[in-house]
Amino acid sequence: SSTRRRQKPSSKTSTETQIQLIIVGDTNEGERHSFIIGSSTTLKSMFNNYAKKRGISLRSLRFSYNGSTLFLSSVGNKTPGELNMQHQDAITVHDTTVSQETGISRSNQRNKSTHKKD
Repeated sequence: SSTRRRQKPSSKTSTETQIQLIIVGDTNEGERHSFIIGSSTTLKSMFNNYAKKRGISLRSLRFSYNGSTLFLSSVGNKTPGELNMQHQDAITVHDTTVSQETGISRSNQRNKSTHKKD
């Protein structure tokens, strides 16, 4: 019975194409996480795995590909192939919890530059 168990997954991987996608953080550190997923794996599944790996909520993350935001409501159930993603393509991730801290300093900079002296 152990032989059957081994054969089942291997037959699945031999018929399913695998693709490596790289999730790159948009912070100065530019941290990179590589995921090898099957062609039938949805992006939402990969994004959930990424969030778990980082220990943060998926809701606080924003993903983009080729300059376009990947909204979970529209692309979450799509596969990389359906979005014409290629092996080793990069998806940028933005952590909104980090930007809230840096957003404060950005808004302060904006306020300083837009203040009119009386």
